[in-house]
Amino acid sequence: MRAAFARAAHTYSRAEDGAVLVFGLIIFVLMLMVSGLAVDVMRYENERVRLQGTSDRAVLAASSLKNSNVTMTPTELAQAYFDAEGLGQFASGNITVSGTPETGQTVRVTPSGRLDTMFLRMSAVDHLDMSAPAAAVEGIGSAAKTEIVMVLDASGSMGSTTSTGRTRLDEMKLAAKSFASEILQNSDPENVSLSLVTYDSWVLPAPGMINHMLNVDGTGACLEFDDWADLRQGNGPPPHSNAGGNGNGNGNGNGNGWGAGGTPPPFQNGGSPGNGNGPPWASVGQNSTNAPATRRHCSTNATYEIKPMINDLTTFETHIDAITTRGTTSIDLGARFGAMLLDPDMRDYVTSLVDAGTLPESMRGRPFDWDEEGVNRVMVLLTDGQNCCGSRFSRAVQDDNTLAVCEGMRANGVTVYTVSFEAPQGAIDLLSECASSPNHFFNTGGDALVAAFDAIATNVQVQSLRLTE
Repeated sequence: MRAAFARAAHTYSRAEDGAVLVFGLIIFVLMLMVSGLAVDVMRYENERVRLQGTSDRAVLAASSLKNSNVTMTPTELAQAYFDAEGLGQFASGNITVSGTPETGQTVRVTPSGRLDTMFLRMSAVDHLDMSAPAAAVEGIGSAAKTEIVMVLDASGSMGSTTSTGRTRLDEMKLAAKSFASEILQNSDPENVSLSLVTYDSWVLPAPGMINHMLNVDGTGACLEFDDWADLRQGNGPPPHSNAGGNGNGNGNGNGNGWGAGGTPPPFQNGGSPGNGNGPPWASVGQNSTNAPATRRHCSTNATYEIKPMINDLTTFETHIDAITTRGTTSIDLGARFGAMLLDPDMRDYVTSLVDAGTLPESMRGRPFDWDEEGVNRVMVLLTDGQNCCGSRFSRAVQDDNTLAVCEGMRANGVTVYTVSFEAPQGAIDLLSECASSPNHFFNTGGDALVAAFDAIATNVQVQSLRLTE
């Protein structure tokens, strides 16, 4: 028996049967651990992304000081966002608020928690820590820079009486002053510029403005731009460095011999920018000082002049009160001059006004470069009528001109708000297409205009909200 047992033990020790099974068990355990790691990491990342999204939404909502429909404190509002997602325990006690409603508030949340693992326990990892910090600051009163241009209809029809017993012009004045009050009194004036363009048949440039334009011919106080067709194609005046263009705008193949009562050049042309070797022409809002234009005679009443870069409420209200009605309606001219006041190419002109003491020192360096960070650019365009009445171009052409300006502004990151005030359907269609979105278009009448402008002012200020973490 001893010999038989020894032979059996020797045979067993040398046998290889079942070795693969042992190796397979080892591999299975390793695969289970790796797969478990993937599952736990996926669970962790899903919860972390959910927590981070909630953090971002909560701080943005809580830092918005203009949400008049909410009576909760910023802390309560932020906590409510987490509670609604079932994540309240992560944020409780981890929300802080700094600053004041007058200077701008920063809301910061640092939610933290743990996710119990399922498979990583086999590796002695019982939980994974989560953190999703976020902070948002409301820019009003802080470092946010805002450039606004208001383009307001002052044509003869604005003298019509509304259901309130006041004229449309009077209602517009009330609304514009309310808008300016909301913006300037809730901001650091040095961070805000508010330009005013009133239009009728023409727009009267501010003193010295034409002197800073390089390709202007003729006589008269007002301007007709000679490159509308190029604008409609998404082009505009060539850069100053483009030697291919000549001084009278003929470099685009269109010429400049069309003005009041003339026929605009066709949408397509056979010319090319300069000699064809220069850089592509820029869209509206760039190279404004090089735009080919022809002077036209118009009223030189100082109350009609463009008022650039205002940051004082009393001054703005004085200019608004002085507006009177006159002439027909050229929405396209109003919009284009408004675009010029947002174009950094006009900075030398603004600098000359600062140097002359006409504008405060805080306006030096405006309009800001298009790629400068932290700048909100806004155009507010109002009319009570349609483009008319054939003295410049047909209504269809003027509508196309207007849309070209709006499209160029939106392409440059300008938020375009449009307001139709007791206007006909043609104007409603035009302005709704011109606006940045359907939510940026307002169709109002009577005393509702003030509410519309107040809503725009609130929206402009909410644009200053931004995540900082």
